[in-house]
Amino acid sequence: MPLTITPPPVTVFVAATQAFGRELIHAAAEALREDSEVTMTLAKERTPVRFGVLRGSGTVFPTEVSGTVLTSRLGFGGAAKEYAIPVHENLTARHAVGQAKFLECAMLERARGQDRRLAEGIRRRMGR
Repeated sequence: MPLTITPPPVTVFVAATQAFGRELIHAAAEALREDSEVTMTLAKERTPVRFGVLRGSGTVFPTEVSGTVLTSRLGFGGAAKEYAIPVHENLTARHAVGQAKFLECAMLERARGQDRRLAEGIRRRMGR
């Protein structure tokens, strides 16, 4: 007697695939946020300090999700907005603590290996 297998309707596969896709995007957004937080910590360690306002203004905003595009925004400003950019960009200033290009250098340094870190963060969140 032949074995007959009746697969579930295609809509079941589509729904499962869509659910997996949503979980994957959420996991990727969280992994990106976590990676951005580490980058911000490194940038803050390099931020020039006079009174601590600039260093304290470093912020990582929630990851923005638009379809399958994820955007992480991080920066300095807030109460220090009047001088955050000049302090960051002034390569001739000598600081007792910190350096110019504190955010840029941290981001460039952390760019190496980011794909591996994000993949690991996604795997961890997806339980794989």
